[in-house]
Amino acid sequence: MARPRSGPVVSAAVLALALALAGCAGKRTTVQAAGPPGGAPGAASAAPASTAPPAPPAPPAPPAPPAHVPRQPAPGTWLRGDLHSHTATHSDDARRQGGDPTRKTIQVAEYVGLDFLAITDHRTNDVITDPDATSGRMVILRGMEWGSGMHAGAIGLTRPIQPDYRTRGAGLAPEVDAVIDEVHAQGGVFVLDHPLDEGNHLWVVDPKAFDAIEVWHSQWSMRSWAPRTQRDLDDKAAGLGLTAVGLAPNPHLVTAVADRRGSSSLQALTFWESYLNSGRRVTAVGGGDRHMLLPQGSPTTHVYARSRDVQGVLDAIREGRTYISRTPVGPFVTFAADGDGDRVYEALIGDEVSPGAPVVFRAEVLGATGGRIDFVKRGQVLHTEAIVGPHHIAEVRDVPAALDWYRVDVYEAIDPAARNRHLALLQAAQATGQRWAALAAMAVMVPGGALHTNLGTVLPTVLLPDDVDRVLNASLKDPGYCRGAITSPIYAGR
Repeated sequence: MARPRSGPVVSAAVLALALALAGCAGKRTTVQAAGPPGGAPGAASAAPASTAPPAPPAPPAPPAPPAHVPRQPAPGTWLRGDLHSHTATHSDDARRQGGDPTRKTIQVAEYVGLDFLAITDHRTNDVITDPDATSGRMVILRGMEWGSGMHAGAIGLTRPIQPDYRTRGAGLAPEVDAVIDEVHAQGGVFVLDHPLDEGNHLWVVDPKAFDAIEVWHSQWSMRSWAPRTQRDLDDKAAGLGLTAVGLAPNPHLVTAVADRRGSSSLQALTFWESYLNSGRRVTAVGGGDRHMLLPQGSPTTHVYARSRDVQGVLDAIREGRTYISRTPVGPFVTFAADGDGDRVYEALIGDEVSPGAPVVFRAEVLGATGGRIDFVKRGQVLHTEAIVGPHHIAEVRDVPAALDWYRVDVYEAIDPAARNRHLALLQAAQATGQRWAALAAMAVMVPGGALHTNLGTVLPTVLLPDDVDRVLNASLKDPGYCRGAITSPIYAGR
């Protein structure tokens, strides 16, 4: 309540005093200036007290209702990068294939506009002490691609780790868990790389505490349309000695190979979603797996980081604040939730909303005009709609149950002419079963102007035309569309 002005207070007091001195007849009155309850400063009274009963005090003003303070999203900024890249300096495969040394590998990633890059050469700790593994423009994460029959990104290393498993059978899973513990002790993260790729690097053991799965590896459909089979899984389990000691393979892998809707890339996504449905919180990341020719960032992993440094990137992965896009320039996605009805979307990717109450999930998509957005709940499409402009906003309302999870898929349209021109060639090449055949088909699909020699790489750097890249990322279960983006979830609590 505002404090009363002093003018009326003085006038009332002077008037009361004048009347008293003049001996006016009648009741004496008390004149009191209005002030805050309880005799707050600013109150004044007439000189002699009145003999009449005092007036009851004014009731106190009702307390102001507490202001709603909206819960705000966590502070941070989106950074884009690639968590899977090789150099000819430390990787025999990249060296044989015409890859580039460390410094040039980093320069290529800088050229395509990445903010961070993980260098993950096969089964070697050498990058930890490589003086060329630095950048003035990007955050460099040192690590390795761990393992032989099963690959993983051990990212954020500061000292050497065991580069491969040494045992089979009953000792294999505990050995993998011990390696993960060592990576975590160094502050790093452990990513299951291309868990269902055509090289049969199937993750037949189920590690206890890994951080993420490489859900999107290289172009979604370039390497193979063929899904993995139960026979592949059984052969892998036998080869690693699990069958001989009566150990069942990873149950999430069993779920994945049963998904026959698309390629091994879709099975990798099913593998990840099976973990989510079991109640485990696992982050989705992508990896370009660059050896040569193509630059990093196909696909690109975006992280919502509190700081632009190694710690910030690793923390974002641990916290599940990621999404994957087809290229470094999009599509860009914002996915958030409003759990208290105030239209402030306080829960971001990786956050938690309360179960049992209505939640509005909101997605903003930049750069996928003509495509489609799917809201996914526990692996099933909850809502789908067409993307009708360059900045599309979509919302869906739902009441989550305990342990539910929600994420977003973005699909981009493939130009029909490009589809007719390129897709049959790519599928024919993949049908040969030869890994080089898809690269040969890509060489036919790519015009000469896409080959760049100005970067100083050992082989020309191929910057794919967008229509070709869309065909190479085609979604078999969604004719006419390619993969555009995949987000990590927003979770419902217990």
